Amino acid sequence: MKIETMMWLLPVVFMVHDFEEIIMFRPWLDSNRNLLAQRFPWLERKIPPVYKNISTSGFAFAVLLIFISISTATYFSVELNLPALWMGIFLVFAIHLILHVVQFLIYRRYVPVIISSILSLLYCGFVIYSWKKFPPMNYWSLTGWFSIALLASIVLVTGSLWVAHKMDESLFAMNNRA
Repeated sequence: MKIETMMWLLPVVFMVHDFEEIIMFRPWLDSNRNLLAQRFPWLERKIPPVYKNISTSGFAFAVLLIFISISTATYFSVELNLPALWMGIFLVFAIHLILHVVQFLIYRRYVPVIISSILSLLYCGFVIYSWKKFPPMNYWSLTGWFSIALLASIVLVTGSLWVAHKMDESLFAMNNRA
């Protein structure tokens, strides 16, 4: 498989992974909220109410913003021949998937991302196996891009969920006026 194809598969794999999350998260959270609060009371206090009450459409909008960002970064990585930038983003995504597997192992029940996380990790394994096909990357360049991607993802996820919450508030207000 060509490197560019592997790179362009990242937004596709991200979206397949997030479809499971979009479809299953709200119903799963509603039915597991009490058990989660009982087993992990510290978690209940740490999660801002903004994120606990987000609607499915609000969450899907947040995912859309992240998808656009990943797709844009992939485009520039391919077009400007910046594989280290893409690899930094890829590594953040792979760590994100591993964290979902850890969530599953800690919770010991279905979490609404585990199936797609495992399938997505197969893609990640293939990319890592194919690492030798990528142009040689300077360690410092890769570390720098990874650090930037990690920071950007934290800001992007937090900001996207905040925007989605504001969108939910606006829609709720419009529906109450009608």
